[in-house]
Amino acid sequence: MGDFRLIDLERDGEKRPAFEVDEVKALFAHPVWTSTAPEAEMLRVARGQQIFAALYWLPLLGYYTCARLSELVYLELGDIDLEQATLKIRPTRRRRLKNAVSRRTLPLHPELIRLGFLDYVRGRSGARSDLIFAEVTQFGENTPLSNLFDKRWTVVLDEAVPSAREERKTFHSFRHFGNTEMIRRLVLDPIRESMMGHEGATVNSRNYKKTLKTEDLRTAIAAIP
Repeated sequence: MGDFRLIDLERDGEKRPAFEVDEVKALFAHPVWTSTAPEAEMLRVARGQQIFAALYWLPLLGYYTCARLSELVYLELGDIDLEQATLKIRPTRRRRLKNAVSRRTLPLHPELIRLGFLDYVRGRSGARSDLIFAEVTQFGENTPLSNLFDKRWTVVLDEAVPSAREERKTFHSFRHFGNTEMIRRLVLDPIRESMMGHEGATVNSRNYKKTLKTEDLRTAIAAIP
Protein backbone atom coordinates (compact mmCIF):
# COMPACT_ATOMS: atom_id res chain seq x y z
CA MET A 1 0.00 0.00 0.00
CA GLY A 2 2.98 2.30 0.47
CA ASP A 3 3.37 2.54 -3.30
CA PHE A 4 -0.09 4.04 -3.72
CA ARG A 5 -0.81 7.74 -3.54
CA LEU A 6 -3.89 9.92 -3.79
CA ILE A 7 -4.21 11.91 -6.99
CA ASP A 8 -4.69 15.58 -6.25
CA LEU A 9 -7.04 16.88 -8.93
CA GLU A 10 -6.46 20.49 -7.93
CA ARG A 11 -3.19 21.99 -9.11
CA ASP A 12 -1.09 23.98 -6.66
CA GLY A 13 -1.88 27.20 -8.49
CA GLU A 14 -5.59 26.63 -7.93
CA LYS A 15 -5.13 26.49 -4.16
CA ARG A 16 -4.09 30.08 -3.66
CA PRO A 17 -6.03 31.86 -0.90
CA ALA A 18 -8.41 34.67 -1.80
CA PHE A 19 -7.64 38.34 -1.35
CA GLU A 20 -9.47 40.14 1.43
CA VAL A 21 -11.49 43.26 0.65
CA ASP A 22 -9.01 45.55 2.41
CA GLU A 23 -6.15 43.99 0.42
CA VAL A 24 -7.92 44.65 -2.88
CA LYS A 25 -8.50 48.26 -1.81
CA ALA A 26 -4.84 48.64 -0.84
CA LEU A 27 -3.70 47.13 -4.13
CA PHE A 28 -5.78 49.38 -6.37
CA ALA A 29 -4.75 52.41 -4.31
CA HIS A 30 -1.21 51.84 -5.61
CA PRO A 31 0.11 54.62 -7.92
CA VAL A 32 -0.38 52.32 -10.94
CA TRP A 33 -4.13 52.87 -10.63
CA THR A 34 -4.50 56.17 -8.78
CA SER A 35 -4.57 59.27 -10.92
CA THR A 36 -4.16 61.40 -7.78
CA ALA A 37 -0.59 60.17 -7.29
CA PRO A 38 2.13 62.76 -7.94
CA GLU A 39 3.36 62.77 -11.52
CA ALA A 40 6.90 61.94 -10.41
CA GLU A 41 5.63 58.79 -8.66
CA MET A 42 3.67 57.72 -11.74
CA LEU A 43 6.73 58.17 -13.95
CA ARG A 44 8.87 56.19 -11.50
CA VAL A 45 6.49 53.25 -11.67
CA ALA A 46 6.15 53.44 -15.46
CA ARG A 47 9.91 53.56 -16.06
CA GLY A 48 10.50 50.69 -13.68
CA GLN A 49 7.94 48.42 -15.30
CA GLN A 50 8.13 48.96 -19.08
CA ILE A 51 4.78 47.20 -19.41
CA PHE A 52 2.60 49.89 -17.93
CA ALA A 53 -0.56 49.18 -19.96
CA ALA A 54 -0.49 45.47 -19.15
CA LEU A 55 0.28 46.23 -15.52
CA TYR A 56 -2.70 48.56 -15.35
CA TRP A 57 -5.29 46.46 -17.17
CA LEU A 58 -4.51 42.80 -16.40
CA PRO A 59 -5.12 42.98 -12.62
CA LEU A 60 -8.34 44.91 -13.25
CA LEU A 61 -9.42 42.26 -15.75
CA GLY A 62 -8.46 39.52 -13.29
CA TYR A 63 -10.53 41.17 -10.58
CA TYR A 64 -13.63 41.89 -12.68
CA THR A 65 -13.73 38.70 -14.80
CA CYS A 66 -12.29 36.07 -12.41
CA ALA A 67 -10.36 34.70 -15.40
CA ARG A 68 -6.95 33.05 -15.10
CA LEU A 69 -3.82 35.09 -15.85
CA SER A 70 -2.88 32.54 -18.53
CA GLU A 71 -6.22 33.26 -20.23
CA LEU A 72 -6.00 37.05 -20.01
CA VAL A 73 -2.39 37.73 -20.92
CA TYR A 74 -2.87 36.10 -24.34
CA LEU A 75 -6.01 38.05 -25.23
CA GLU A 76 -6.15 39.08 -28.87
CA LEU A 77 -7.97 42.02 -30.43
CA GLY A 78 -10.51 39.61 -31.91
CA ASP A 79 -11.40 38.33 -28.43
CA ILE A 80 -13.07 41.62 -27.52
CA ASP A 81 -16.46 42.43 -29.00
CA LEU A 82 -16.56 46.22 -28.85
CA GLU A 83 -20.26 46.44 -29.71
CA GLN A 84 -21.48 43.79 -27.26
CA ALA A 85 -18.84 44.65 -24.60
CA THR A 86 -17.82 41.03 -24.13
CA LEU A 87 -14.56 39.17 -23.68
CA LYS A 88 -14.01 35.76 -25.25
CA ILE A 89 -11.84 33.08 -23.64
CA ARG A 90 -10.96 30.57 -26.37
CA PRO A 91 -8.05 28.42 -27.49
CA THR A 92 -5.70 30.09 -29.98
CA ARG A 93 -2.41 29.23 -31.63
CA ARG A 94 -0.67 30.83 -28.65
CA ARG A 95 -2.90 29.66 -25.84
CA ARG A 96 -4.40 26.37 -24.77
CA LEU A 97 -7.19 26.25 -22.22
CA LYS A 98 -7.19 24.19 -19.07
CA ASN A 99 -10.23 22.18 -20.20
CA ALA A 100 -13.22 22.34 -22.54
CA VAL A 101 -15.47 24.21 -20.11
CA SER A 102 -12.86 26.96 -19.82
CA ARG A 103 -14.05 28.22 -23.20
CA ARG A 104 -16.53 30.99 -22.47
CA THR A 105 -17.69 34.51 -23.34
CA LEU A 106 -17.89 36.97 -20.47
CA PRO A 107 -19.72 40.30 -20.33
CA LEU A 108 -17.41 43.14 -19.31
CA HIS A 109 -18.09 44.69 -15.92
CA PRO A 110 -19.44 48.27 -16.22
CA GLU A 111 -16.44 49.53 -14.24
CA LEU A 112 -14.02 48.19 -16.86
CA ILE A 113 -15.99 50.08 -19.50
CA ARG A 114 -16.07 53.26 -17.40
CA LEU A 115 -12.30 53.06 -16.90
CA GLY A 116 -11.83 52.91 -20.67
CA PHE A 117 -10.87 49.33 -21.49
CA LEU A 118 -12.88 49.30 -24.73
CA ASP A 119 -11.26 52.60 -25.73
CA TYR A 120 -7.85 51.08 -25.04
CA VAL A 121 -8.65 48.09 -27.28
CA ARG A 122 -9.88 50.42 -30.04
CA GLY A 123 -6.61 52.28 -29.77
CA ARG A 124 -4.71 49.05 -30.41
CA SER A 125 -6.41 48.58 -33.77
CA GLY A 126 -3.83 48.53 -36.53
CA ALA A 127 -0.97 47.59 -34.21
CA ARG A 128 1.72 45.26 -35.52
CA SER A 129 0.67 42.49 -33.13
CA ASP A 130 -2.86 41.21 -32.58
CA LEU A 131 -2.01 40.60 -28.92
CA ILE A 132 -3.64 43.23 -26.74
CA PHE A 133 -0.70 43.14 -24.32
CA ALA A 134 2.06 42.54 -26.86
CA GLU A 135 4.60 44.51 -24.83
CA VAL A 136 4.98 41.58 -22.45
CA THR A 137 6.59 39.52 -25.23
CA GLN A 138 9.72 41.68 -25.18
CA PHE A 139 10.97 39.94 -22.04
CA GLY A 140 11.33 36.45 -23.47
CA GLU A 141 10.56 34.35 -26.53
CA ASN A 142 10.24 30.87 -25.06
CA THR A 143 8.74 31.71 -21.66
CA PRO A 144 4.97 31.76 -21.10
CA LEU A 145 3.68 35.33 -21.06
CA SER A 146 1.93 34.67 -17.75
CA ASN A 147 5.32 33.96 -16.13
CA LEU A 148 6.90 37.04 -17.69
CA PHE A 149 4.08 39.27 -16.49
CA ASP A 150 3.84 37.69 -13.07
CA LYS A 151 7.50 38.42 -12.33
CA ARG A 152 6.89 42.13 -12.84
CA TRP A 153 3.42 42.56 -11.40
CA THR A 154 4.54 40.86 -8.16
CA VAL A 155 6.76 43.90 -7.52
CA VAL A 156 3.64 46.06 -7.32
CA LEU A 157 1.75 43.48 -5.24
CA ASP A 158 4.63 43.37 -2.74
CA GLU A 159 4.56 47.16 -2.41
CA ALA A 160 0.79 47.38 -1.98
CA VAL A 161 0.17 44.23 0.09
CA PRO A 162 3.44 43.35 1.90
CA SER A 163 1.93 40.22 3.47
CA ALA A 164 0.84 38.72 0.13
CA ARG A 165 4.01 36.75 -0.56
CA GLU A 166 4.08 35.17 2.90
CA GLU A 167 0.39 34.29 2.62
CA ARG A 168 0.92 32.83 -0.90
CA LYS A 169 -1.47 35.30 -2.49
CA THR A 170 -0.95 35.86 -6.19
CA PHE A 171 -2.83 36.99 -9.30
CA HIS A 172 -4.89 33.82 -8.92
CA SER A 173 -6.22 35.19 -5.63
CA PHE A 174 -8.47 37.53 -7.66
CA ARG A 175 -10.21 34.44 -8.97
CA HIS A 176 -10.86 33.06 -5.50
CA PHE A 177 -11.99 36.47 -4.25
CA GLY A 178 -14.58 36.73 -7.03
CA ASN A 179 -15.78 33.17 -6.56
CA THR A 180 -16.25 33.81 -2.83
CA GLU A 181 -18.16 37.04 -3.48
CA MET A 182 -20.52 35.24 -5.87
CA ILE A 183 -21.20 32.58 -3.24
CA ARG A 184 -21.82 35.24 -0.59
CA ARG A 185 -24.25 37.03 -2.88
CA LEU A 186 -26.12 33.80 -3.65
CA VAL A 187 -25.33 33.66 -7.36
CA LEU A 188 -26.77 30.41 -8.71
CA ASP A 189 -24.16 27.67 -9.06
CA PRO A 190 -24.61 27.15 -12.84
CA ILE A 191 -24.09 30.87 -13.45
CA ARG A 192 -21.11 31.07 -11.10
CA GLU A 193 -19.52 27.96 -12.61
CA SER A 194 -19.99 29.31 -16.12
CA MET A 195 -18.33 32.56 -15.10
CA MET A 196 -15.36 30.67 -13.63
CA GLY A 197 -15.08 28.13 -16.44
CA HIS A 198 -15.71 25.28 -14.00
CA GLU A 199 -17.37 21.96 -14.67
CA GLY A 200 -20.77 21.75 -12.98
CA ALA A 201 -20.73 20.24 -9.50
CA THR A 202 -23.91 18.23 -10.15
CA VAL A 203 -25.60 16.64 -13.17
CA ASN A 204 -28.41 19.20 -12.89
CA SER A 205 -25.92 22.05 -12.79
CA ARG A 206 -24.01 20.75 -15.82
CA ASN A 207 -27.19 20.35 -17.86
CA TYR A 208 -28.58 23.75 -16.87
CA LYS A 209 -25.33 25.48 -17.87
CA LYS A 210 -25.79 24.39 -21.49
CA THR A 211 -28.74 26.76 -21.90
CA LEU A 212 -27.04 29.82 -20.40
CA LYS A 213 -26.25 32.80 -22.60
CA THR A 214 -23.62 35.47 -22.12
CA GLU A 215 -26.18 37.97 -20.81
CA ASP A 216 -27.15 35.47 -18.10
CA LEU A 217 -23.68 35.91 -16.61
CA ARG A 218 -24.35 39.55 -15.78
CA THR A 219 -25.76 38.32 -12.46
CA ALA A 220 -22.32 36.98 -11.65
CA ILE A 221 -20.58 40.12 -12.91
CA ALA A 222 -22.79 42.27 -10.66
CA ALA A 223 -21.63 40.32 -7.61
CA ILE A 224 -18.07 41.64 -7.97
CA PRO A 225 -17.93 44.79 -5.84
